[in-house]
Amino acid sequence: MKRTLLFLTVFVLSLISAQGQSPLEGKIIDASSKQAISYATVYNEAMRLGTITNDNGFFRLQTESEQDSITISFIGYQRFRASVKELRTKKVVELKQDVTLLSVAFVEGDNSYLYTILSKCRKKRDHSLQEARTYFELENFINDEQIELVEGYYNGEFRSGDVSQIELKNGRCGLRKFGDTFYLSTSTSRAFQMQTIYDRASYFPRTPLEYSSRKLKKRYELSLISRTLDDEGRTIYTIAFTPFEKSDWFFEGTAVIDSTSNRLLRIDLSIEDAAIHPFLPILPEDTILNVDMRISRTFELDDQHSRFHHMDFDYSIEYKGINRDPYTTSTSAVLFAYSNGDLFELPQLEADLTGASDYRMMNAYARNPFFWENCAELRMSDEDGANEAFYGSPSVITEDLLFDPNFTFPQGFKAGGFHFWKESSRISGINTLASSDSTSFWDETIQEIPYFIDSKLYLDINDCGDSLDIYTRTLLDPFTSYFNLPQNGKALAFINMYVDIAEVERRRLQSELVQASDIQEIKTLFNHANAELERELLRYTREVHRGENMIAFKSWNEYIKYHLGIDNFAYFRVDEE
Repeated sequence: MKRTLLFLTVFVLSLISAQGQSPLEGKIIDASSKQAISYATVYNEAMRLGTITNDNGFFRLQTESEQDSITISFIGYQRFRASVKELRTKKVVELKQDVTLLSVAFVEGDNSYLYTILSKCRKKRDHSLQEARTYFELENFINDEQIELVEGYYNGEFRSGDVSQIELKNGRCGLRKFGDTFYLSTSTSRAFQMQTIYDRASYFPRTPLEYSSRKLKKRYELSLISRTLDDEGRTIYTIAFTPFEKSDWFFEGTAVIDSTSNRLLRIDLSIEDAAIHPFLPILPEDTILNVDMRISRTFELDDQHSRFHHMDFDYSIEYKGINRDPYTTSTSAVLFAYSNGDLFELPQLEADLTGASDYRMMNAYARNPFFWENCAELRMSDEDGANEAFYGSPSVITEDLLFDPNFTFPQGFKAGGFHFWKESSRISGINTLASSDSTSFWDETIQEIPYFIDSKLYLDINDCGDSLDIYTRTLLDPFTSYFNLPQNGKALAFINMYVDIAEVERRRLQSELVQASDIQEIKTLFNHANAELERELLRYTREVHRGENMIAFKSWNEYIKYHLGIDNFAYFRVDEE
């Protein structure tokens, strides 16, 4: 099939046509209890497109034909298959558990075997590396009003049932003001990596699977909830665990374990008024009064490995801001692994983003409309288009405005995001490094080089079916850039021309990418463009010497004016100084 090569720069130049079929909607419930099943997977085999049910068991899924085959699955339940036509009339799908009840909870004289089961599960944890595409969503509410929504796609790495690493592919976010302020969950995706099952987690309460059998008997009371037999003949134990002393340092909950292979299928953790947690106040003057947490993880088993399936993390925080009454935020977040072994092409950007928050990462890896229209193949279902309605609400600010250099939070601080090149917007200044607030390294650097302007090229490749989409942008990194000299008109023209030269190189790169035949060639051309840009910027700085060489300065201004139509001398009135 012929592939179409699509190019996106600052604006999307292509759109996918709307599907003719109306979306398929329904609800997934437990056949016995009639309770909604959250985080079940609903997958369209024909379109290779999926969704996840929300807290109410609701799903919405795009279809192409009434004959499309839909598969519905969830850990511990029989897989369900039907056509779109059949499901349109059904509306509610009842999943049957794939187990046969062998025994239920009763008072036992000796429950030491339960400690043995948990201990064996700990010893048999799977250390192999699992790599998968990963979806993340977070919703935050105060007094039943949504104030935050964050979504992102990642490449995930998982070991021993834990989230080892997630690397962002693309994300989007929205904030609604609460009173006179905004509330941000800046690093919840990182908290997913910090919470571990089998090892001590520095910022979370203890779990029973951290302990050997001997130590576990000193910390936790175990009891059998049920013993069942699944369709594959495996004996499944559901075990409740409760700290001997009610403690704000230990989780309580349940573990579901396949005793045949000694592997964990599911674990549910909960705690009220936790003494230890990963959250910090937004401002130093604010206070966190109380934190309740509920965490669930599920796993899929095959012949050799235990695979991370999903983790949901619900928490409520009682928060006291300065000069205001306490209030409680309720947050629901989910991390869902899918397409094992099939990873995204990650964006290319030479920037140090180590330890960066979710918001800063989403600013650096600029939201790509093509990706969200064409490549976001699995996401949480939202009833009545709630997510899109939230992003589109006039009272919500999205990442475009949030990281605008001119936007200031009511608390008085700026998000401080990357400056993306725009013809209609000139950079009005960059950071200075005062020696009194800097390290000796910066002191020495400033004495030798009084400025550093870090302009970069950004590349995002999306291989979606019949289309190969290329998204490029030019940006200034404000976190590494500084200008420790007077920032007058001449200096601002010098700074903006530096970034303009990068934009000229980006446009040259775009013209070359038209001829690229595959992803590897695209990456090679991008690397060559970065090397050429480095040489060009070095020549510019040497010739112009911060604007002191006016002949060279004017020559470069004419060069930019010819390629971009921008006259920095006129804009910043350089000739008038």
